[in-house]
Amino acid sequence: MWVQVRYFAAVREIIGDTAARWELPQGATVGDLWGRLAAANPPLRELTCTAAVNQEYVSPETVLADGDEVVFIPPVSGGAPGPGDVTHPPASSPPWCRGVDSRFRGNDGWGGGNDNLCKGLRR
Repeated sequence: MWVQVRYFAAVREIIGDTAARWELPQGATVGDLWGRLAAANPPLRELTCTAAVNQEYVSPETVLADGDEVVFIPPVSGGAPGPGDVTHPPASSPPWCRGVDSRFRGNDGWGGGNDNLCKGLRR
């Protein structure tokens, strides 16, 4: 099967391209694809990324299908917190933030730091 992979930010800088098609065996997971990318581009091993398939956030165990679009999103830094920065999600997070923290925690190379995806918003 074939999947389309799009690269952003640090991933794009390391790979030196914006997108590519990858051929994978049936039953391959997002984690399998990341492993292949990191094997071909060793500096990727230093990154922790969140993954999305067909514009939905997923875990590394997600099984891919022919024609899927996969995106790896590295952490983005905005510098040190300043006055007015939110360091924890507010009790009334916007709908697009709800549930993010619980799905992307861990120090396994998947979201180890991306639980901050909705933190640091300006009020």
